[in-house]
Amino acid sequence: DLYLQLRSSELDKQHITLQLIRSAHYSGACALANELIIDAEQDLRTKHLIGDVKKEIGIVRGQQICEKVEIEFEKTRVESRMRSAPILYEFVDVMPNSFDFYLLEKIATRAHKDVEKQLAPFKKSLTIFVYGSEDVFLTATNAPDWACAVADLNVHLCLERTTINDARSDSLAAIFRHEMAHILVAQLGVKGAVPCWLNEGIAMFAEAYPVKTSATMVFSRLFENETSCSPYYVIRMNTSLGDFRRNAGVAYNICHTLSVYLIEKYGKAAPIRILKLIGKDKNHEAALEDV
Repeated sequence: DLYLQLRSSELDKQHITLQLIRSAHYSGACALANELIIDAEQDLRTKHLIGDVKKEIGIVRGQQICEKVEIEFEKTRVESRMRSAPILYEFVDVMPNSFDFYLLEKIATRAHKDVEKQLAPFKKSLTIFVYGSEDVFLTATNAPDWACAVADLNVHLCLERTTINDARSDSLAAIFRHEMAHILVAQLGVKGAVPCWLNEGIAMFAEAYPVKTSATMVFSRLFENETSCSPYYVIRMNTSLGDFRRNAGVAYNICHTLSVYLIEKYGKAAPIRILKLIGKDKNHEAALEDV
């Protein structure tokens, strides 16, 4: 109904567009919400309002996950014994004595330190929700089928999709670094709308996923290859790379390349400077120009 109103009338386009984006998002039609946001950002009548809507959608998603877990599932709360990282653990459908919790805690603490060393200190403590089963994890978080962890204002980790076997193994630490970087991005850029490519690029940089050549070379080669997952489309995406499905890996690497390019050309602090400017309600394009 809202969409038909939008097409038939120009009288209240701003109000109807924002309502439609919210309705699409809350009803689970995320792909439609993404497309509407892209269109609205190109329209001078709605462009200045989209930042608040994107912020609201992101915050509400975080609240929805926490409320869903609170209502539907039994939890066990454990405070970290490692005071160097202010992390709280919530165990959903699993007990901490049923697996090597000390090892998980050690890896998470190391990842927390790595993110602060690479990027910037966290403004707030965070909670890691640990899910025992895949079904409960997917039900609570609406995560993509291929994800073993997601982040909103906290980290959500699925044990059934994760291997905890060796503190020296970097696979779980890399997962934590990636998701914790998303939380740091949300904390630093909370007042503004951080573009998806920058959010994922910073997370990939924190994860330290290997780039085998320089960012500029990879970037130019990506533009030469015509694929369904072009850098241009990745830059225009607003919320999640999950919509790329089979091309998600390529999309993540494009984001990583962009972040590495920023760091190579403008210094290690460049992404954080951009985030802080966005956090002060600056448009992300203006923040990029400033940095």
